[in-house]
Amino acid sequence: MQVFSSWFADFLRKNQYLSTRSTRKILNTAGLLLPTVFIVGAGYTGCDHTLAVVLLTLAVGSAGMTMPGYSVNHLDIAPKFAGVLLGITNSLATIPGFLAPIVVGVLTNHNETSEQWRIIFFMTAGILVTGAVFFAVLAQGDEMSWARKNAESGKWTQIIPEPGNIQGADYSPVHGKEQ
Repeated sequence: MQVFSSWFADFLRKNQYLSTRSTRKILNTAGLLLPTVFIVGAGYTGCDHTLAVVLLTLAVGSAGMTMPGYSVNHLDIAPKFAGVLLGITNSLATIPGFLAPIVVGVLTNHNETSEQWRIIFFMTAGILVTGAVFFAVLAQGDEMSWARKNAESGKWTQIIPEPGNIQGADYSPVHGKEQ
């Protein structure tokens, strides 16, 4: 799904069917809302293990549509800082990875019922919908002004002042030296 949706995003942008911003928002929203439907559906499969596996597989697969959405958006808004931004956002995104098993353990400990799993699936759906809404409302597709070199001075727009220099000086974010 990641490969297909990334190709599709490039197709939409290359042929100018959609702007970068719209392409990112649409694919990211689809990549978060489709899994929501499949995950909630999995909560109602009862004892049909095959259907549950199919729905969860579709949920994980369709989540690949977020790759040409939020993931590559770092390159759109700040190409020179994309690695740093991805490091920050990916670090924050790992928090649910270690909290989720704890929450599942608390909710299902000695109570492994369909109703308890439905609660977990609905919590997951709520997180996915919240992410979709935030990205759809706040995402940008153009390079941010703070990520560009100043055309007149040739210096980087300053983000963080050098230590000991409250006024701040223009410096290269790559080397940390004044230009």
